[in-house]
Amino acid sequence: MLNGFRQVEVSKRSIALRAASNVVSCFPLAVSRKKIPLAPQEVALLRETRGMTGNGRFSFRPIGARGLHERKHHHCPLRRLDFTKEEMTAHGLVRLPHQMLNECSMWNADATERQLAHDDTVYATSATLNAGDSLTGGAGRDVLALVDSGSFDLGQLATFTGFERIRLDNATNSSASLTLGSQPIEVDATGYLQIFVNSPSNWNGSNIINGDASRTWSTASLSFNSPLVLVEGLYHQLPIIYDLTSNTFSHVANINGGSNVTFLINNADTAGFQSFSGIGPNSKLATAGSTLDLSHTTVAAM
Repeated sequence: MLNGFRQVEVSKRSIALRAASNVVSCFPLAVSRKKIPLAPQEVALLRETRGMTGNGRFSFRPIGARGLHERKHHHCPLRRLDFTKEEMTAHGLVRLPHQMLNECSMWNADATERQLAHDDTVYATSATLNAGDSLTGGAGRDVLALVDSGSFDLGQLATFTGFERIRLDNATNSSASLTLGSQPIEVDATGYLQIFVNSPSNWNGSNIINGDASRTWSTASLSFNSPLVLVEGLYHQLPIIYDLTSNTFSHVANINGGSNVTFLINNADTAGFQSFSGIGPNSKLATAGSTLDLSHTTVAAM
């Protein structure tokens, strides 16, 4: 696909021939607007393609009902070529030009990697980020930017991989709720945010959580729970340990522990948040070191 766009990019990009660059459009999950130079050969090919698609505003004319290229429009041609979904997917096409260019030995491997390594920012609101959506990042540092309050559940996405950072820009007076997946991620929040961890599948020991540093009070909090297990017709919350010793926290107000939740923490953790609270029976703290400094951290009901 010319510059080897990933599927999330193809769905949101248009081509600006006058500027000899590819440019991002903005609906509904928008990728941040930026320009990447096109080679003269690409411009010539695109001008020829544009004549085949009606000489309209877009070289690759949107064909979806919502006015954009949708996932099915990328997969259908592959199925007509007798590729099954186990053999080929649209979001994997970015690796093909990378492999072919490296194998022909005509270009420097670092140069091809840089051309394919787009740092993208995908913008979403709680209304546009839906269960079943697929977000696949790639080389570079990709960011999912969440806008305003509402519920954001990454665990319900069909695919969420290749993103290194989540940025929340919440300018409202209401809190945004965020449920993470199991991949390592950095979360940087502006405004009110509550992160829900309902099982180990919603947490990673390398996560970095940064609350809003622009305010004089902390606006971010985290709630950890143990998963529900069905035993003889009844649901039980089994004991679970969340090891936070490799995580990084800053400007976090509260860490809440549900029933049968134990936190393994160290002094680096307690320096990053203001309080621990037990919100269920048998919530516990355990230290990974010989001492634990709680001089700046309160503990309640644990």
